[in-house]
Amino acid sequence: MATTTPAAAFEDGVIDPQAPARTSAQQPKPPAAPKPPVRSEISAQLRFRASQASHISVLQADQEDLLRGIFQRLRLGARFTMAELEATIQLQSASMLGEAGPVQFQPPGAAPSGPGDVPMPIGLQQGRLLWKPGWLPSVDVELGRMALQYGKGRQIGSYDFHETGNAFDGLKLHYGIPDYLDVDVLAVKLRRNTAHPELERNLLGAYIAGKPTKVIEADVYFLYVTDGEEDVRLDVQTLGARLQWRPLKWLELEAEGAFQVGTQQPAGIVEPLDHFATSWTAALTAAHDFGVPLAVGLQMQQHSGNEGESDDQVRTWRPLYPNLDEHLGLLQIVDQRNLMQYHGWLRVGDDKGVSLTVDLRLHNSIVGSPVPAFSEPKLSGNDGEWAPLGTEIDTRLRWPMFGSSELLVATGVFAPSDALGAKLGRAWARQYLAQWNTSF
Repeated sequence: MATTTPAAAFEDGVIDPQAPARTSAQQPKPPAAPKPPVRSEISAQLRFRASQASHISVLQADQEDLLRGIFQRLRLGARFTMAELEATIQLQSASMLGEAGPVQFQPPGAAPSGPGDVPMPIGLQQGRLLWKPGWLPSVDVELGRMALQYGKGRQIGSYDFHETGNAFDGLKLHYGIPDYLDVDVLAVKLRRNTAHPELERNLLGAYIAGKPTKVIEADVYFLYVTDGEEDVRLDVQTLGARLQWRPLKWLELEAEGAFQVGTQQPAGIVEPLDHFATSWTAALTAAHDFGVPLAVGLQMQQHSGNEGESDDQVRTWRPLYPNLDEHLGLLQIVDQRNLMQYHGWLRVGDDKGVSLTVDLRLHNSIVGSPVPAFSEPKLSGNDGEWAPLGTEIDTRLRWPMFGSSELLVATGVFAPSDALGAKLGRAWARQYLAQWNTSF
């Protein structure tokens, strides 16, 4: 039954007794809350690359086809945001035309394609749902296929230089305090090609990135990897830390170190082998504008290897998901195992305009221990000593244009040392690369 209430009041709050009464059925309804708008964003990336290489396969198997030919990569993405939810999808097409004909690119770390593989020119590069609960503003949850990048990408990176890049399927929980702290907890696996479903590599862990002051960045991480590949059967924990310090505006110092413990049991091994390995990097960068921007850098990195015959403990470092082109050179002809590298570089120009970078890398491996990147020859000499493996010189010319495009012209030359040349031949490996990419 409808009730009656006074219809009006004076400004001083006293009800007007002469005002006509009205029923509750006549009361005005409050306006409905507006639905949050759905915001959308469309993006596209297009990349063409022409590459000519020689003598690569002599030094490293299964590399030749990936370094000689004409490559294309197209990524189409869409992002939808509504209130606390954000959905992202990115499709990718990557293919090559060259001496090997059209091929299907394998994700980094996957086995090479066989003749029975069916090319799949379009695939899902990213497909994720992000939830940012309003009642907990420092936390968000990400689920699906995602790109991950931490620190300088030595352990986990997007590896964008590769034709397909790294992508991970799973769950990520994030806690952050802007400009101070980021904590990620991960439960993911590397995206594998459907032609090799047995190659399951799972990653669990946490990555903590802090910035206690304006000039210091400090990262700590714990990463647990299991790999079911029959030739590996790896169960390894990686613990590490990274420190970056800018004591002066023009100077940056960086150090990163990690160790691995666990077991591995390759095919034919009855009992699992204990695994203990180490990896560390020290780097210095100085940059200043002398009318022309100049930057110079020095770096030393070491990824452990066995120092001699097996003693039931494997000391060879097992790489996770790094940006290989940044840390190993343009040719990526070495591997992050049994490697000591001295690296110096000079850059003229910066990211805002044309820049030329020249890299010099000296590679070394332990005598008597397998060199994984080169079909596992053993360098001659005294067991346990580091011996020269070869020298690589790279040049990269970058030219940003039209605001959203870039032209890259690069060359790489690797000269094997006498010790490696005696095993595999003394021919120099070379690569010439021209690449254009744009986004819109």
